[in-house]
Amino acid sequence: MKLILDNNLYDDIWNTMNERFNYPKDFSCTEPFKTFKVKLWNEDQERLVNGIFKQISNKEIYALDWQHDCFIFSPHENIPFNTEWYDKDRDCNVYFPTYYPDGDYYAFVSADYSYGLMGHPWKSEIYVVGNKLIELFEKHKAELDLCE
Repeated sequence: MKLILDNNLYDDIWNTMNERFNYPKDFSCTEPFKTFKVKLWNEDQERLVNGIFKQISNKEIYALDWQHDCFIFSPHENIPFNTEWYDKDRDCNVYFPTYYPDGDYYAFVSADYSYGLMGHPWKSEIYVVGNKLIELFEKHKAELDLCE
């Protein structure tokens, strides 16, 4: 896991998210996507979502938290649920986002933006982008307590 501390990269990523998906505003995109209503996930469900991302690719993806720290990571790292630490260099707490959008806009997207999971915290919705990711979320719909 690498923290994205380069402001230009951070801005480029969020500008692309806005251009490609109109995210986090009013989500829309031209890529295949599906919207699901979702209830708060527990640790097992978070691990299941991480496992879904492992099946998609071995490449690193972005873990984005709107207006907060963002990361480049691999789902194969198996980052523990609710990971946080104190960054003494910046004198702040750092929180790795959960897959569930628990109060903020969280997104997990590939570096080429061809697949990803984006959440809307107030609507309790997730947007699943990319055919393979949609297929896997559909397969685990009951376990993840997803509704359309």
